Amino acid sequence: MARTVFVLGAGASAHSGVPVMSSFIREVKRLQRERSALFDDSLRSDVTRLLNTVSRLDATMAKSPIESGNIETLLAIFEMAELVGRLGSLEGKDLQGLSESTRRVVAATVALTTQLPVENKNIYPPVGYARFVEEILLPLSQSHGHRIGNEVAILSFNYDIGLEKALHHYSVPYHYSLSYPQQSQGITLCKLHGSINWGLCGSCGQVHSVDFSNELYRRFDDLSYALIRFDSALVNFSCCGVKLSGTPIIIPPSWDKSRDRLKLQTVWQQAARTLADANNLIIIGYSLPKSDSFFHSLFALGVEGHADLERLAICDLNPNAVSARLAPILGPRIEVHPMLIGAKFEDSLSSIQKYTK
Repeated sequence: MARTVFVLGAGASAHSGVPVMSSFIREVKRLQRERSALFDDSLRSDVTRLLNTVSRLDATMAKSPIESGNIETLLAIFEMAELVGRLGSLEGKDLQGLSESTRRVVAATVALTTQLPVENKNIYPPVGYARFVEEILLPLSQSHGHRIGNEVAILSFNYDIGLEKALHHYSVPYHYSLSYPQQSQGITLCKLHGSINWGLCGSCGQVHSVDFSNELYRRFDDLSYALIRFDSALVNFSCCGVKLSGTPIIIPPSWDKSRDRLKLQTVWQQAARTLADANNLIIIGYSLPKSDSFFHSLFALGVEGHADLERLAICDLNPNAVSARLAPILGPRIEVHPMLIGAKFEDSLSSIQKYTK
C-alpha cells in the first residue's frame, strides 16, 4: 500500500523536451528536417509514410473535426481505419500496418527529444525529474521511516523514460508491475499507456522492459545534452529464444483498448489497487481528456467508496478545468477539496514539496 500516489501526464515530461501530443506531428517534421541523419532506413520510411498520410488526410478531410496534429488522435483513428478498411480516400495497402509504423515513429520521436544533460562526460536525468526524485520522493520515504515503496506510487501516461533515468540516478528501486505477483521491491510505476522501453515477445506474449544496462546514448558536438534510442535496443533483447518485436508498447487513449488488454492487464490491475489504497493523490500535468474514457472508468473504479482519501492536489496550467472534469468521477461521497497549483511541473515542485510534508 502506497500512502501517496502521483499521476503524471504529458505536462510532467514537457520540460525534458518531449512534445505534448497536440504538437507531436510538428516535432516529427522538425526532426525530419533537422535530424534526419539519426534515422535508419526503416524509421525514415515510417516517418515519410506518417507525414504523407497526414497530408492526404488534411487534403481530403478538410471539413472533418479530426485533429491531424495530435498523434494520439491519429493512432486511434488509424486503428479504427484498419478495422473498417477505409479512411477518407485511403484504402487497402495504404492502411495495412499503419498504426504499427506510427507507433515506431512515436517511440523514436520521444526518445530523440528526451534531453539528458551532459556534464564532464557524465549523463544526467532531466532536471525537473531529478528534482522531483531528490526533493519529493526521497524525503517522503525518509520522513516516515518506511521503505519508499510503502510511501509512494506513480501512475504515468508518458511514454518517455526521463523519470526512470532519475530514479536510476538516485538508486531508487522501482517496478513496472508487468507481471503478477510482483516480486520486486521499490516504487510502483504503472505506465498505463506503455513505454518506449517495453517490447513484446511474439512467442509467449509477455511484455519485457529494457533496463539501463542495455541503453544506447547518443552525443553530439552541437548539443549540450545526450539522446537515447531505447526503441532500437529492443531488438537486441530476447525471450523464448527469439528477439522482441521492434515496435515498442505504445497504447493511445482511444475508443478501444481490448486488443491490448492481455499485454498490460497486470499494470492496469495494479493501478486500480494503487488508487484504492491512496491517502494522498497528486495529479501533475494530466488534463483528464474526455477521449481517455478508459482511465475515467479505471479511476472511478479505483476510488469507488474510497473513504480514506485525505488530500488531493492538481498541478496544471489550467487546474480549474482539470478539477471540473475530475469532480463527477470522484462523485459526491468523496468530500475532498483539491489544492490547485497553476504552474508548469518544474515550477511547481516547491509547492508540491510543501504539500507532501
